[in-house]
Amino acid sequence: MDYNGDTPYAVAQTPRSPLTASRACAADSSFLAEATGTPRLPPAEDDEPSIEEALWRIFTRYADARRPDRLPSRQFLAFCRDCQLLREQADRAAAEVLVRTRLQGRQNHLTFVDFAEILAAFSQTIKPGEDAFRDVLLEHVLPLAKRRTVGPVDMTGEVETILRRFRRPLDGAFARLGKADLNAFLDFCRNKRLHEATGPGAASPLSIRAAGECYLAATRPGYRRMTRVMFDEALVRLADAAYPSNITLPDKLRALLVQLWRSDGAPQPGSPRKGDDLARAVVDMWRGDDYRDYLAVGGPAASGVPALERLSPARRSPGVR
Repeated sequence: MDYNGDTPYAVAQTPRSPLTASRACAADSSFLAEATGTPRLPPAEDDEPSIEEALWRIFTRYADARRPDRLPSRQFLAFCRDCQLLREQADRAAAEVLVRTRLQGRQNHLTFVDFAEILAAFSQTIKPGEDAFRDVLLEHVLPLAKRRTVGPVDMTGEVETILRRFRRPLDGAFARLGKADLNAFLDFCRNKRLHEATGPGAASPLSIRAAGECYLAATRPGYRRMTRVMFDEALVRLADAAYPSNITLPDKLRALLVQLWRSDGAPQPGSPRKGDDLARAVVDMWRGDDYRDYLAVGGPAASGVPALERLSPARRSPGVR
């Protein structure tokens, strides 16, 4: 993915066929039904995203690049244009009135629930009737709207084993997130310097926008905050994005855990601070791996302090290259 442009999220640009859109729309939509007052949609194919998930990816594609949980009000009109919902000036005026009424003098941005409810109301202007929202979704929004693409991440096998081993230490890290929303996660990444974690061969450290992308990919639209399971997935996605593709995902995750420990001013290998669950877990893991360099592929493998410097380039000691 390209995180360096004005639009940091990868977008699926190819319009979707009505059949694909229909399958994506056909999902259990209890959250959206409650938010918009519309009937639930029938179950979908197992491999299709729910309607909330599809709309969440659309919403965060049009949202503020720096705050992807907020949609600037002007972007709602851009979304409507892409979906061919502004047939005439009266449609634009109706959309503007719905947005202004919803905001009622608040800051000039919409939340995801605002977006869904305005879209449901605006659907009555486009196709009046009981099925207006469904028809607009199937014929306009799902086939035509831009959206973020979310690739799969393998949370099984060694990755699952590592996360199970670090469950208690990461419980503590998650608890310190507080609200566990996007801002809290980005603050966590800044404080732990996780967004700077990068391996040899990477073009540059990840940006804080990339960390936000990992949060968005791991969270679900029915949740206003990240859950503990989502936190694990966000860390795995961050590790996957941070390090070169020739490193295995389990080793990427191990390297990120070392970076997390190192960001706290970790002591030399083998001497964790007393009572520090994360330090103890990282050192135990690393000792069991003979302090190997998790980012080494081929050639002689570094170990101990040299490997620590390599695994945590953002905190290198002076003179280390």
